[in-house]
Amino acid sequence: MPKFTIPSKKKVDKDENFIKFEIPHDPIQAICGQDKVKRAIEISVAGEYSLCIYGPSGQGKTQLMTAYREMYMKVYRRKVPYALYEIDGHPPKVEATLWVKIDKLPYSAINKGFNGLTSKEIVSKINKRLLTTDLFITPDFWDILGQTYSRDALTPKQVFSALKVARTIANLEQSEIITRNHFKEALLLVTFPQLKAEKDSAKEIVNGDT
Repeated sequence: MPKFTIPSKKKVDKDENFIKFEIPHDPIQAICGQDKVKRAIEISVAGEYSLCIYGPSGQGKTQLMTAYREMYMKVYRRKVPYALYEIDGHPPKVEATLWVKIDKLPYSAINKGFNGLTSKEIVSKINKRLLTTDLFITPDFWDILGQTYSRDALTPKQVFSALKVARTIANLEQSEIITRNHFKEALLLVTFPQLKAEKDSAKEIVNGDT
């Protein structure tokens, strides 16, 4: 539940109950829900990938992109050198590396209040990431990747982009090895949203544990 306090700037009757939302000052934490978008931002900043956030208006795209730029500045001490896109509705195919849809927030998510990592905590996590670029994967994952490439007609560009993003995800988790779950998350992010069949196949690409 949201944190409730008695408003301090006006006189109130102590016999009545008043509810006040305490909205966090942190731009990331001040957005209710939208965990997958916040996760995409974390990965994008860590790997320095261009990002497109698309979906219905009024859900926090502009504020989240502002938080993106602020976190990037804190990590790299310079402005974002590549394009970031925030698009209402379904996006055109712009030159973005990662794609994530922001969903219309249900009231139940608002009722849960504000939670999740703050911008400061995300920056700290990024600064502690591994910096390796080696693509270490397990033999069974390599076999599954080959089967999926043939079955779902993935392009080499999709596979190599997903492997690079999966390396970033593994680095954030302090893992030397890229697991199937890392690749699954990465492939969903690098797939252009109009390619629904490929996006659906990405959801099923790898099942089971690492």
